[in-house]
Amino acid sequence: DTNHRLWTCPDNEFFLNWLDGELETNIDPLNGLPNCLRRCGLAPHDCQLPTKDILAIQRYIYAVNEYANRARHAVLHGNPLPEKSIPDVMVFQAAWKRVRSQAIPA
Repeated sequence: DTNHRLWTCPDNEFFLNWLDGELETNIDPLNGLPNCLRRCGLAPHDCQLPTKDILAIQRYIYAVNEYANRARHAVLHGNPLPEKSIPDVMVFQAAWKRVRSQAIPA
């Protein structure tokens, strides 16, 4: 379940605390975000959140998934769990303007 993996899993407390400190707006991720932003980090053209918040949500989603993959790999190979951190990455190009979906002509 994507909601559990990204937003309600107790193991994500470190990441959720980081996100809470980054957001300019007070928003409940489960009920206040557009589905596409909550599930995969893509903001719809009419998203009212500040760009800074969208970028923080994207970094959060990347960090949670990246950590889960590294932790799974560690467990499978009998290694200790990796340290939790927020990678300093830009998931999507911030300079891109949000675009409206357009029908592709047949």
